[in-house]
Amino acid sequence: MSSIVPRAALPRRALLAVALVALVAVPTAFAHFVYTSGNYVKGPICVNGGSGIAENPPQVIAEGWTQSYGQATCLSAKNMPAYSLALRRQLYFWNGSSWVVCANSGWVYNESPTSYKSISRQWSQMPCGTGWYNHLAEAYAYYNGQWLGGSRFAGNHYF
Repeated sequence: MSSIVPRAALPRRALLAVALVALVAVPTAFAHFVYTSGNYVKGPICVNGGSGIAENPPQVIAEGWTQSYGQATCLSAKNMPAYSLALRRQLYFWNGSSWVVCANSGWVYNESPTSYKSISRQWSQMPCGTGWYNHLAEAYAYYNGQWLGGSRFAGNHYF
């Protein structure tokens, strides 16, 4: 004789099955790429930045983009003149007692008008050996006589 499952139990069982699959599958997927982004709003401009760290192959990315600001939200892309969008990426390594800079891109600027710039770096293996890493991306735009923007860590990742 087949078992009869009450109607209300079916959705709960389906949700439980989906939750179990997510708990098993998601950490594995996210273990390969850690990324975060955010924005800095000042007057009529939004400066957005993103920071990512990934494996296979080991790599980091720093992104920056600018948008006009209005009606309490970041709107369409806003082109910035040459050398007024600046990015820097710093790779940090946990040495057992503190985070130390392992690799640094130095400041990189847009060479022509644009609203978006990114810099990335790949390695065949991580430059400071096996251990925990974090990536800091900094994105700034020069607007009305001042540099506006900020920095953002991607999140810890073990290589």
